[in-house]
Amino acid sequence: MTLLIASLIKASVVLAVALVATLLLRRRSAALRHAILAIAIVCAVAMPVLEWAVPSLPVIPWGATTTVQSSGLTLTSDVTTVTIGNTPSQVADATPWSWLQVAGLVWVSASLMAFGSLLVGFLQLAQLRRHSAAVTGRRRDTATALAQACGVHRQSCCSRAARTHNR
Repeated sequence: MTLLIASLIKASVVLAVALVATLLLRRRSAALRHAILAIAIVCAVAMPVLEWAVPSLPVIPWGATTTVQSSGLTLTSDVTTVTIGNTPSQVADATPWSWLQVAGLVWVSASLMAFGSLLVGFLQLAQLRRHSAAVTGRRRDTATALAQACGVHRQSCCSRAARTHNR
């Protein structure tokens, strides 16, 4: 329960910082704002795994004194020795999965599926771009006229592609 809550709080903080950063950078390029939000989402998705995998460090207040007591070496084991007849055998404790482990597994699975679909989309887009042709002739003139009529003063990707294609 604490892992899920800690991950949720930390992911919320990361996303809130990213949203504030994009608000502060609203006059910058959309690509920069998109990159900030994309990185924040990846960090938020990875937060439960990092929370689980990376050990937490104990925080000792500044100036506090601590005492350490050691009673020697202590070994523990999850293996129970069971005696059946005259021969002892070892049986490992079979603990069922907790709902927190199942929730973490579902979270990781959904994150991997979302990343996989994003990757497939990028690959399809790259293939579409490789097999596309530049717009030339009458269609380019029509697109330029429509852009000017709509007040678009930027050079479009179609005219850049046509210019590089004609060279």
